[in-house]
Amino acid sequence: SADASVVFAARLLSGRHGIPVRIVGKVPHRELLHEQARARVYVGLSIGDAISTSFLEALALGAFPIQSDSGCAAEWIEPGVSGILVNAEDAPAVARALERALADDALVDRAQKQNGAVARSRADAGKISGVARQFYLDPGLAARAREDSANGAPA
Repeated sequence: SADASVVFAARLLSGRHGIPVRIVGKVPHRELLHEQARARVYVGLSIGDAISTSFLEALALGAFPIQSDSGCAAEWIEPGVSGILVNAEDAPAVARALERALADDALVDRAQKQNGAVARSRADAGKISGVARQFYLDPGLAARAREDSANGAPA
């Protein structure tokens, strides 16, 4: 999703640097996935801390992620290797990350393979539904998960 200022900035970037940018606007999810699968780079900026569904879709579909540095995103990529994490409000850092991704085909190609494998292993619907089901069936599981998280254990 993009507000008018983001659309303006994307068009400006495209015009100044000859980078093809397609703004798809509001489209059915299936069409958005198709566009994302065609994309070389995905930029997801948010000041929230949760994992973004579009970020996970980018990993699975092969777009190189430039993602705001939330605790959740850092668990899915190796920063600087399989994606780039940035401060969502640091426009120069976002620009540098985009320049790097557009200039370094080897980085993007390696990341695509690595991210696809990560998405397949960690976002498997069978595994996730089993964990979610168990979470609701075992009231103590949530408390243990919070305790593990507080102690630095991965989710």
